Amino acid sequence: MNVAEVQGDTLGPRERSVLWTLLKFTLAMILLPISSFFLTKSFVFEDLLGYSNGSIGAATITVIVVHVIVGLYIWVAINEESQPRPMKQD
Repeated sequence: MNVAEVQGDTLGPRERSVLWTLLKFTLAMILLPISSFFLTKSFVFEDLLGYSNGSIGAATITVIVVHVIVGLYIWVAINEESQPRPMKQD
């Protein structure tokens, strides 16, 4: 008897792929906007361009990063759905 059958594991390869994609984009949605805000604020706007407060520019970059992540997630979801499913053989 398989261990997955004993434990009641109902996740197949498709479900695992979907969850892995969701996990990757969730981590990206948490880490990338926060890091892009603080990195662009301190290095680009305050150090490189010399602004005294680079928060508005950094927030703009952060909003763009969030939109790119959401757009990529939608693109991956659409392409994932369009892949042909194998036919079940009886």
